[in-house]
Amino acid sequence: MKRGFLLFFIFWLPLFLVAQSTFRNRLGIGIEIGPSFSGVRDGGLSNPGDRTSVNGGVFLQYDISNTLKVSLGLNYDPRGFSTSYRSPYLMLSDTGYVGYNSFYAYDMTYKIDYLTLPLNLTYLSGGTKWRLLVEGGFYLSVALSSRVKGYSGTYIDPIDLPYYGDSTLTSGYDMTNYDTTASDFFNPTDVGFHFAFGVIYQPTAQWAFIFKPGFNFGLSAIVANPDIDMKWDRILKINLGVIYKIHPFVKPKNEYILQ
Repeated sequence: MKRGFLLFFIFWLPLFLVAQSTFRNRLGIGIEIGPSFSGVRDGGLSNPGDRTSVNGGVFLQYDISNTLKVSLGLNYDPRGFSTSYRSPYLMLSDTGYVGYNSFYAYDMTYKIDYLTLPLNLTYLSGGTKWRLLVEGGFYLSVALSSRVKGYSGTYIDPIDLPYYGDSTLTSGYDMTNYDTTASDFFNPTDVGFHFAFGVIYQPTAQWAFIFKPGFNFGLSAIVANPDIDMKWDRILKINLGVIYKIHPFVKPKNEYILQ
């Protein structure tokens, strides 16, 4: 929670400072929301699965020129992945018996919700109302909450039980269920880069609407265990947004003089 308040302060402080200066003539504020699809790479996971969720947030945009913009965002950014496995048999090392009716299995789902600050540079090209958009930049994500849910354990079939030669074993399922915080499993922060493309429709000088599919690629190891090199990958966001220009962009007089 403290991290969230700190990021909130970092985000709104520039807005206050800019609003007090002549730079406000180039300033816009926007919101965006859409589905997101996240997964991991280099994790060595069995049957990896992705998480589908909804991301969204607000951003400040500064017009460097009529075609080049820089923006700072504050986004709710849910991510996650799943992994599952079922062995084809169960063998006990002390007897060497292979039980083909018995098995070891797990099915785990990990979810983590971030507060993400993206810093992006956006280039626009095209006409006056409909324009193409290309965007790139970096992001910093701070974990707000995380959770793991699932089970792991063994199943011993009554047919196999007598052949294992272990009187302490019982037939049936011996599973451990999980539904708890995963804060010790994940690192608290993530950094990476962002790329997006799309279109922007600007019906008036002060309002614009955006359609912006984009990708995030993580650069940080997301698991606290240093022996596991797992990073966020394939984070696809398909966002819709709206931008309100506090004051429409006006080309400075000195730019006309230089031309």
